[in-house]
Amino acid sequence: MIRVSVPIRTQSELNLRGFAASWKGRHLRFKKQRQTVRQAWDYEGPFVLPKLPIRVTLIRIAPRRLDPDALPASFKGVQDEVAAIFGIDDGDPGVTWVYQQEKGLGPGRYEVVIQVEEDK
Repeated sequence: MIRVSVPIRTQSELNLRGFAASWKGRHLRFKKQRQTVRQAWDYEGPFVLPKLPIRVTLIRIAPRRLDPDALPASFKGVQDEVAAIFGIDDGDPGVTWVYQQEKGLGPGRYEVVIQVEEDK
C-alpha cells in the first residue's frame, strides 16, 4: 500500500462565493493543490505503482466535517493529480475512489492522506 500525507486544506467547492467560486479562483486553487500533491508524492516516493484495478482512498483531515455531497468535490484537484501520477483519467473504470474525513487533532490542522492499494 502507498500512503502519502499532503499538507493542504480542502474545502467545500459547492458553498464558495465571490472570487473563490469564479473560474479563476478555482483554477488557481486546483493548480496549487495539484502542485502540493505532486511535491508530497515525490518527497515520500519513489513508489512502485500497483497495476489496475486499484482503490484510492482520499482522507480529509480538518477541524470540521463537510457535508457528504461536498466531500468528493473538495478533492477535485487532489484526485486529478493522483490520476495524472498514474497516467490515467480520473474516470478510468480501473480506479475506485473512496472519500473519507476525520476530525483533526487541533485547530488549524488540515491535511489530506492519499492511500493507494490494489483493488481485489
